[in-house]
Amino acid sequence: MEHPVYPLLFDNIMPGNLLELDQKELQDRLTRARAALHTLLYAWARFEEEQTERDRKRVRNTRHEWGKYAEEFLDRSDDDESGSLTDLY
Repeated sequence: MEHPVYPLLFDNIMPGNLLELDQKELQDRLTRARAALHTLLYAWARFEEEQTERDRKRVRNTRHEWGKYAEEFLDRSDDDESGSLTDLY
């Protein structure tokens, strides 16, 4: 929650009752969340690219581990029909 991108991403998709928002506001929130996610991914790619060869391998391995965790969360929400990714927050 302390990360600078957190409010840009999660404040646009999590607060309040999204069902009460009109289509324009939902579209605007989705656009802002998508831009924040792209920025976060581009920043990671740049960070990884700027590492020394030895450190780049370590950072790449970290990215792969994060991917494994993400896959576990997605698999867990798929297995439990009553749960969803939003239940993780």
